[in-house]
Amino acid sequence: MTSAPFRADRYDVGFVGHWLSPVSTEEADALGHKLAMIDPWARYGTSAAHLSTLFRPTTDGGIRLAVRSTDPSTPIGVVVIRHPWLTGPYMQFLAVLPSHQRQGLGASVIDWFEAQARAGGSRNLWICAASFNASAQRLYVAKGFTQVALLDDLIKPGFDEVFMRKRLSPSGS
Repeated sequence: MTSAPFRADRYDVGFVGHWLSPVSTEEADALGHKLAMIDPWARYGTSAAHLSTLFRPTTDGGIRLAVRSTDPSTPIGVVVIRHPWLTGPYMQFLAVLPSHQRQGLGASVIDWFEAQARAGGSRNLWICAASFNASAQRLYVAKGFTQVALLDDLIKPGFDEVFMRKRLSPSGS
């Protein structure tokens, strides 16, 4: 593992047979097409091309990691992280394909995210969820996140986003 958080070539997420590693352009395109068909992105009308662009390796400072499984070895999800951010990393995007949801993988990725942030000395974790995405909000609350703002019309007019934070250390630490 490298000394900078979120910059290694591979991460074990503590979920047997699953890991994270950088996403390739081809994988980004395939994930963009698959994820554009499911909520919340389908409800927003987000195009596969837009998602693919978000997932592709770039020089914008975003960290893009594919969620991988030994069976099959192709990506089953994606994580996009912004770090550094507001005294801690912001998980801009977390998605797992429906066939791999509700098995604890998302919770393991959140645990990994927190462990990386703590190891790097971060004071906060940040995440955002669509207000209609109750299952994502339940996961984040179960992992210790609290709502800090409701952002109206952020992604698309008529839709609200729940901006959430988890404090890793008290203010002034």
